[in-house]
Amino acid sequence: MKKFFIFLILLEMLSKTYAQKADGLSGIGASAGITGAILSVDEAIQYYKEQLKFNATEYMLANHPETPNFELKLLNFEKFTDLSDVATVVFSIRVFDPRTDKTVEKQILLMFTSYGWANKNGIDITKIKFELLNKKSWDSLFFNYVSLAAPIKIDDQEHMPTYKMVINETDKKSPIAFNLFTRSYSYAGSFADYLATGKFSKISDALISNNGFALEYVSKDLTTGQYKIDLLFPFLTFNKDQYICKDFSNEFKIIYNDLGMSLYVKSINRLVAIPKSTLNTIQKFVNYEIESK
Repeated sequence: MKKFFIFLILLEMLSKTYAQKADGLSGIGASAGITGAILSVDEAIQYYKEQLKFNATEYMLANHPETPNFELKLLNFEKFTDLSDVATVVFSIRVFDPRTDKTVEKQILLMFTSYGWANKNGIDITKIKFELLNKKSWDSLFFNYVSLAAPIKIDDQEHMPTYKMVINETDKKSPIAFNLFTRSYSYAGSFADYLATGKFSKISDALISNNGFALEYVSKDLTTGQYKIDLLFPFLTFNKDQYICKDFSNEFKIIYNDLGMSLYVKSINRLVAIPKSTLNTIQKFVNYEIESK
């Protein structure tokens, strides 16, 4: 029922646009335009995406004159399944040199919504809040999130210890080994032992594992030039109704649970979720060496 309602909102928004464009045309021509809109769900979705990007661009132009040259893209729109549940929209900002098109800086623009932000008349800009994060700010936010999930205390985002799962009985008795309850996608759990490898990694190299229950790091083999992924450390695991919280800043509280990162946005008194898959998408955009063009 919710999805049908959202479809009607999109449909009415797009129909209004077509009606405006058809002003002055014959009744038959205008009707044909509206009928075409009714038949095109893809156009309605595309219209909505463009309006979101338009609002984000307006925010950048009005509030960040220090960034005159930028490329703005939606990072997580394809993950939306029900617009009535959307509380966070993520945009990538690539600051570039207009003479060479070379990337100068990468930023993340978070859009937080209050209830009723999308309706039949479009987007209510008064119920939207934006927050722009540069690389330093994003790395700090992500580090504080994963530190809540870490089974050992970590306090240096540039020097995080890495661990491996051990089977050898001698290694299990090491004073630096720890025993942790681990869980797979099937939610079948067991205890496993982990031992420090003596290697270290940094938050900019970190990614959440495919099953969502560990932090991994990406490293480059200097001999082959190939990238590989290794375990950084497993996450603490809880049920979906348990939360670990940290007061991060005047704007956010960070919350960890098995589903992903949640932020309590103080200014709008709303708890918003960022799925683990989206966290990885942001990490890859902000911290990978690949040009995002």
